[in-house]
Amino acid sequence: MERAINYLYTRPEGKMNILCLVMAAMSMFIYKVYEINCPCLPGYNLAYGLIVIFIPPFIFFFLGFSLNHYCLILSLELSKPQNKRNKKKEVLRFMFKSMVIRSLVAPVLWIIACFLDGKSVICAFSETLDAEQFGGFGNFSSISTELLLAKVPCKNFELLRTSSTRKAIYRFLKSISQGVGFLMVLTLIILAVISRILSSLFNVTRSIHTQYWSIFANMEDQYFEETCLAHNRWMAEKCIHGYFEECENYDVKCSHDDEEKIISPWQMMDYVDHWYLCRPPIVHTYDPLSQS
Repeated sequence: MERAINYLYTRPEGKMNILCLVMAAMSMFIYKVYEINCPCLPGYNLAYGLIVIFIPPFIFFFLGFSLNHYCLILSLELSKPQNKRNKKKEVLRFMFKSMVIRSLVAPVLWIIACFLDGKSVICAFSETLDAEQFGGFGNFSSISTELLLAKVPCKNFELLRTSSTRKAIYRFLKSISQGVGFLMVLTLIILAVISRILSSLFNVTRSIHTQYWSIFANMEDQYFEETCLAHNRWMAEKCIHGYFEECENYDVKCSHDDEEKIISPWQMMDYVDHWYLCRPPIVHTYDPLSQS
């Protein structure tokens, strides 16, 4: 359990996987509680159905992409000027690919759920079919065929409640929708298996190197933030002690050596700017391969 918690807190992949699972669960929960109410009006069904199918996935993708841990790291790396350390394009591509793949999980699940459920697809494409191929609406000659086709998704429409044509169109669209949904699931499984096999056969060393440097970049930024936080805490403690020393005559004894080691906030800001503008090169202290 401790190893799992340590993995989630120290590895960026763990945090991204948690975010991915949360977004996927949230998308499925929203789809479950959301009630699809087709307008059942000519000219409106298609727009409503397509909005239900594609707009929420776009929102989930935007949220997943913007909340991803790599988003801030990638934006900072791209905005940094060229300094003493060359930017590793492979690492940047690896981060971007990881962000996109994990951000697509929730949208893809939503689209698959829409096709497997079929309600939004039936609402969107009920007007595109030819009613005569399913028996026609001969008993309702006084009502336009376009209006009757638009009423197909609405089971509570009294005139078509017992219509065999409406039931045939409904079953046809639902079977097509579910077939597309299962085909999407099968396609994703095949693509995942093929990608896994190819990644294990080709460029294994390059993949390991890219993953190593992505973890290194994350840990470097993390420790830099922790160092800045420690300096902020230390500086705040000095200021508070000085305040109480002046106001209540507290005896806060600081040695001469400690006074010389104090780094002012303005000097710390210079260090932060220098870290951003001119990050030092990686120091190689020991190379085990050179000793062999």
